[in-house]
Amino acid sequence: ADCFMAAHVFAAVSMLFSGFSETNEERRRSFLCIGALALGILPFIKNEGLIVYLPPLVLLSVIGIAVLHRKRSMDTRAAVRSLLTLLLPLMLVAVPWLLFKWNHGLSFGNAKPFSSFNVGWQPNVLFAMTVNTVFEGNWLLLFPFFFALLLWRWKKAFTSFSFLTLFFLIVYLGQAMLYLFTSLSIEALKQTGYARGLIHLVPTVVFLTVLLLHEAASPFLAALRSSKANP
Repeated sequence: ADCFMAAHVFAAVSMLFSGFSETNEERRRSFLCIGALALGILPFIKNEGLIVYLPPLVLLSVIGIAVLHRKRSMDTRAAVRSLLTLLLPLMLVAVPWLLFKWNHGLSFGNAKPFSSFNVGWQPNVLFAMTVNTVFEGNWLLLFPFFFALLLWRWKKAFTSFSFLTLFFLIVYLGQAMLYLFTSLSIEALKQTGYARGLIHLVPTVVFLTVLLLHEAASPFLAALRSSKANP
């Protein structure tokens, strides 16, 4: 289920990112339609799709439309159409499903209300998260390499790839704060919820890592091609 969740999160993130990166209006609309459909399906997969991933993706998509409109890369009519494209699958797919669950008394999962959490610094959680992310073999060198690339190519990460970077940071840091400062820390100490959350993000992290690595290597590859062309 977590791998399936990861695939759907990546489908939504990659298609929306491609839409906001596209300059051709028709191609942008096509990407946004596919991304919006993937967005509407997220609540079907796991409760994290509704609670963790849907809100930041909707927020970033609305901000993306507003930024393109402000830069005059999208006129008002296109901005309204893009917004409707984004919201229509949510209204037609996600909302009826959530209303069905609510009307039939179906469970929304085993999540506990925030009022039941003990708030305060949770000991050993930061160490457990660091060990799981950096020193264990679950992810090999992916996350150390990814964080190093984020620091090295931070300008590109927060400009051309800002949609991907902000999505990852909102989700990862948001969950980290819950583990570090609430009794949900048990999910990190036992490597249950924290590890599952990383599984959900791995395809997006791999995608962003490849983009950053390609951008970082481009000058070296261009110099290499130039040296071969002019021996």
